[in-house]
Amino acid sequence: MQSIVGFCRDLRQKQTPAEKILWDYLRNRKLSKHKFLRQYPICITSFGYNRYYIPDFYCHKEKLVIEAD
Repeated sequence: MQSIVGFCRDLRQKQTPAEKILWDYLRNRKLSKHKFLRQYPICITSFGYNRYYIPDFYCHKEKLVIEAD
């Protein structure tokens, strides 16, 4: 089974056209000097289980998730 990090790498390589356009606006702190990550795994622990959510874009400082499909 592939690791979560490997799966995220595959998702970054297989971007949709909408994700490519949006990433050009978000990368390198272009939007209000905020750092965005692309296909970054977020771990949520509930009822003793770890679950991962992989948003298209994520800003940790603002706790902002963006999905573009």
